[in-house]
Amino acid sequence: MKNQEKIDALRSALERALYALKIRNIGKPYACLDEVFAEGEHALEKTKLKFGCHCDLEDGQEPDDCVLNVGSRFDCTYAENIKCPEDCEYWRES
Repeated sequence: MKNQEKIDALRSALERALYALKIRNIGKPYACLDEVFAEGEHALEKTKLKFGCHCDLEDGQEPDDCVLNVGSRFDCTYAENIKCPEDCEYWRES
């Protein structure tokens, strides 16, 4: 299992747990439930890894999206032989 798959699984589990917590406490006098839920959503947001293409990246530039994600496979010599960005050596965490 790749790191992104592990993170996605963790996010999914957290989302289900937070949803269950919110559903169980509907109508109950828990004043802090919304705060707990907001904190959980903030924690989920932090689990998202940002990836980008690091091919031909110069100093000061931000990585961009993969040509495979935008339907321009033939704009990149590396993308011609791969099926998804995760298969490319230049697709890295930003």
